[in-house]
Amino acid sequence: MHRSATTATPGRAATSAALALALALAWLAWGATPARAQMIMGITTNSFTPGSSTNSLDVTLTNTGTSPTTIAGFSFEITAASNNVTFEDVTVNTVSVANIFAGNSLFGPDIKLNVSNNGQTISGADNFATPYGGTTLAAHQTLGLGNVLFTLSPSTPLAPINITFTPYPTSSVSDPNANNISVGVAAHPQFGPTSVPELPPTALVVTGLLLGVGVSLRRLGLAKLLTRLGSH
Repeated sequence: MHRSATTATPGRAATSAALALALALAWLAWGATPARAQMIMGITTNSFTPGSSTNSLDVTLTNTGTSPTTIAGFSFEITAASNNVTFEDVTVNTVSVANIFAGNSLFGPDIKLNVSNNGQTISGADNFATPYGGTTLAAHQTLGLGNVLFTLSPSTPLAPINITFTPYPTSSVSDPNANNISVGVAAHPQFGPTSVPELPPTALVVTGLLLGVGVSLRRLGLAKLLTRLGSH
């Protein structure tokens, strides 16, 4: 004896079909949405003055996700969109935030890999010193990967200079098992040179004249006051 097949009612069939269609559309929509990298590389500028050789910026890593992630190694390469910039070195001495492998850098303090493109491109890399170890980057935490030193020519305009990251695998992050961790780049990384403008000679002359006039007026007022007091 076997069970006879049950016949679905039209109402139930329509409901099942609608549910199946909704699930299928949801699946397609989910699949069409690109995965968003939780790790983001960016830059933080520290100082920049045209004509100076003591400028620096920090390359940083931010965990934009909601879960902690352990980082065991990284590499990056950046390029400045200006021939007024000459990159020189990369060290672990980040300024804006703590270095990700502070006290546990395998290659520090100097982690520069290469300088190319007439100094407009520089790369750096480092690993956690203890095998299978790493630094845990908490959710929404930012740490420094490297401090990049550079010079600016005296003719550098006071305008933003764009920075681009070379894509994976040149710029990448790995876990303690050497597995790649997806990483993105902050939107529009750039820095803007600034300086305190010096007064031109004509302005200094005018300023001196005004100061002289002010002193003369004060002296004249004092003389009048003494004259009035002496007449009483």
